[in-house]
This record gives sequence, C-alpha cells and structure tokens, in this order.
Amino acid sequence: MKWTITADKLDSTDATLVSLLQLLCSLEFAISSAKWYVGEGAGRSELPPHEHVLALALNIASIGEALHKFDYFTTQVIIKISSSWDNMVKESWEYLKSDEVAELKKLNLKYVSDKSTFHIDPEPVKQFT
Repeated sequence: MKWTITADKLDSTDATLVSLLQLLCSLEFAISSAKWYVGEGAGRSELPPHEHVLALALNIASIGEALHKFDYFTTQVIIKISSSWDNMVKESWEYLKSDEVAELKKLNLKYVSDKSTFHIDPEPVKQFT
C-alpha cells in the first residue's frame, strides 16, 4: 500500500495525524539504517567497520525513539487502540505497551540513543577504544 500526503492537504492542527507522521519518520530512520547496516545483503557494497557500527546504533536508537513516541502518544491519548482493528494489530499494540518492551526501551534502547547515537558522550568512546 502506498500512502501520500501533500503539504496542502496536511492538517497541522490534527494532533493524531502529526503524531502518526512522527512515528512513521522514526520507523523510516530505522528501516533506512537497517538497509545501510546489511550492506551486501541489500545489494550494496559492504560498509567499513566504523560505518557498520554507526548504522546499527542509528537503527537501535530510531527504534527506541519510535517506541518512546508511541508510549508518549498513547499515554497522552493522542492515539488510541480501536475496537475495529483485527486481533493481530490489537495484540501488537498490547505488546508495545508491555512491561517487557518498557524494560527493553529503558535499559537498552535509551542507553544506545542517549550515549552513543544522538548524544555522543565521552564514556562510550573511551570504552570502545
């Protein structure tokens, strides 16, 4: 399915629409960095080691950002589950709201994002060398 939004049709006052677009942007970063990361597996040349690490870090951080945004938007009831969705989507929604995902986000994804992707702190750099 292809979905297109043109700027003249975008209602920037619609918080749900804007939130969904933010989630889609985070997921696009994750998808793009995953393609960058796999290199030869996607028909591209293999990355140098440092770019390989950067692509993986960007992928992990983007997934973390999408989960963070999802949690925020659902907690603020900007987006909400619909009774008309099929069971697979409802189960996926519940999984994203689970303690397991919250722990993964808090312990791992946020660390990668905050320490070595979007904020390059000195400690991970020192540990890597």
